[in-house]
Amino acid sequence: QIGNLFTFINSIDIFVSLFTQSIEKYGKHIINDFLQQKQKNKEHIITLINTIANLLITINTFITKFTSSYPNKNVFESNNQLYNAISSFINVTTVNNKSILAIHLAQYIHICFKDKMQISFDNINHIFKYIRDKDVFEYSYRKYFGMRLLNGLALINESTELELLKEFKKQC
Repeated sequence: QIGNLFTFINSIDIFVSLFTQSIEKYGKHIINDFLQQKQKNKEHIITLINTIANLLITINTFITKFTSSYPNKNVFESNNQLYNAISSFINVTTVNNKSILAIHLAQYIHICFKDKMQISFDNINHIFKYIRDKDVFEYSYRKYFGMRLLNGLALINESTELELLKEFKKQC
């Protein structure tokens, strides 16, 4: 049992620290790669959102498996290191202090509706819960929703859109 090993050598705090540092470094690397692209077309945005969401799902899976084998406590919940590490790259801002992922998550949803793509509520929710600038997201979401209304695309997936809005409301 991995949990017993960490208890025996009394190194869980070191492990948590190194784990969270690597998560933060990898997340920032993903964001920086995206920012260095001169043109950000819809494929780049879809890839960015899916990559970040998959990273968060992998982290959650790892934590669930790790904590199930670690006796006595959930070390990831008892300190905010992991949450802070994830928040640090999810909330990277542009030069005008707007959250990059808040803007691009709204754009991702717009692309999915516009192109009639399958929307992954899990992917969107995994990212949305870490976004601090929910007002920036809301502004961008409204802008893209208005564009869909003007182009007659908003009512194609009305039930899906309503379901998505209910999910956002739960997290606010």
